[in-house]
Amino acid sequence: MNAVRTARSGRYAPEALAALPPAIPLSVANELLSLGRTAGYRMAREHRYPVTVVEVGGSYRVITADLLHFLRPRTSQSAA
Repeated sequence: MNAVRTARSGRYAPEALAALPPAIPLSVANELLSLGRTAGYRMAREHRYPVTVVEVGGSYRVITADLLHFLRPRTSQSAA
């Protein structure tokens, strides 16, 4: 996936992320979140993954909308 290659270089291509299917393999999400394979699968198994993970036919899938929401830049709110 182009999004994964882009993530490895430290930059996310918005058009590549927008083209992801509704659910992606856990391995792809792990790469986008800079998580190692073992850590990512352990977190999913222990229900500690930072975004929604579903198990489909014995494999883990991550809900893309949740992942994109998690990855979006955060803005700080100033107190007025």
